[in-house]
Amino acid sequence: MPSTDLSVAMTRPVGRRYYWRVRACNEHGCGGYSEVWYLDVGRLRDDVNGDGYGDVVVGIASGATEVAAVGRAYIVFGQGGSDTPITVALTDPRAVTDGRYGAAVAMVGDLNSDGYGDVAVGSSGTMRASHLGWVYVYAGRGAWPPTVAAESGGYGLAEPDAANYFGAAIAGGGDINGDGYADFAVAALEPSLAATSPGYAYVNYGRPTLPVSQLGSDRNIPDPLGGKTGLFGWSLSVGDVDEDGFGDLVVGAIGRDGLAGEVSVFVGGRDSGVPPIVVTNASARLSPAVAGPAAFGFASAVCGNILAMGAPLESAPGQGAGRVRLYRAGGPLPAEVLAYDRVIDDPSGAIRASFGTDLGCGDVTADGRSDLVASAPTPDDEGVVFVFSDASGLPGSPIATLTGGVGVVGHRIKLTDFNGDGISDIVASRLRGPLTPEGAVLVWFGRKAWPSKITSADLTVPNPSGVSAERFGEALN
Repeated sequence: MPSTDLSVAMTRPVGRRYYWRVRACNEHGCGGYSEVWYLDVGRLRDDVNGDGYGDVVVGIASGATEVAAVGRAYIVFGQGGSDTPITVALTDPRAVTDGRYGAAVAMVGDLNSDGYGDVAVGSSGTMRASHLGWVYVYAGRGAWPPTVAAESGGYGLAEPDAANYFGAAIAGGGDINGDGYADFAVAALEPSLAATSPGYAYVNYGRPTLPVSQLGSDRNIPDPLGGKTGLFGWSLSVGDVDEDGFGDLVVGAIGRDGLAGEVSVFVGGRDSGVPPIVVTNASARLSPAVAGPAAFGFASAVCGNILAMGAPLESAPGQGAGRVRLYRAGGPLPAEVLAYDRVIDDPSGAIRASFGTDLGCGDVTADGRSDLVASAPTPDDEGVVFVFSDASGLPGSPIATLTGGVGVVGHRIKLTDFNGDGISDIVASRLRGPLTPEGAVLVWFGRKAWPSKITSADLTVPNPSGVSAERFGEALN
């Protein structure tokens, strides 16, 4: 433990990285040093302009049947105060109609360890050779132009194998191989229960120098069961499930067993990814042990030593009410996991609430413990976001219920320190509403004491384009 507070840089990029190692000594001498590990102080993985505030990336709905034929995404910069935040537009480098650019977005962390977080945007409907799918990586920087039309310091990523719809889901948030560079995962899956090819997940390691383009990933993970209709890769999350210092990958396969769903965990560890590693078996597989549609694994989140899983189609207690299951980890999981440590039923009790559609973890109560946030976007066409204090305590009831007016609130949620006060804030999309048919993003600031019900957000971020029915917030991270 340092005897004094660790100093940080207050100029961009704010914060500082410290490296450390330890060894044990006694009266007979000292042993060898441990491996070198690192600690980022005063830095957020989603701070892409290095000012010390957490940022958000938001995608719009696009496609041949949507208002916007060509996709688009926006970076919303965090800030202190309640003014409308500054945004940067990310436009499809290939301007492909129905390319689904922006349908999947992620803050993927600092891939090249330059102090700035980086951004990834999927375009799963864009053709590359004979296969569908691209992912565009945008490098963080101190100054962003109002519009970014190409990767500009980042790169385009595609796969050479038979995987289709590459970029259907993206997740970052951890160092999977422990080399000091953030890593991220990409899913390739045909979004249909009549899919003609199995789903894949790919892990891409960070590097000191980002390439101009990249073909192929460092870890290739085909569906362990080989099924074509399992929808393996529907959801992705990265976190240290077994608390060994390496990021682990959590992959949802909601189509398994007639939409009951299943989740696979793939643990991290040291490797270079050269040549690419093919992972054929999961370290652990979690199943809901229910018959009928549940969509278990629709969303997942790692909250310290707790693994949270959403099942928004599960009819318990009401039809399509949805459930969230909590699993205590903090060490290696068994190969097959059927028993959960806590199940949380939809607190609203609404029919078809779809509780568990999205999940997030962070310290929103400033007590030093990771809290769980879960959304139920469809009750009464309003949408609700629930806050559960201290996930490690396996909470069963929320401490706060958040709504934001009429509209689908909570289709996507994210936790970050948006206003830079050291407490995680809750960010949620509102896809439509009578006053904002173009979509909006809502922000509730973290606080030590939450009222039991909050009916309006602390900050509303409108769709920068202002185009009606564009569904700003279709994707958010």
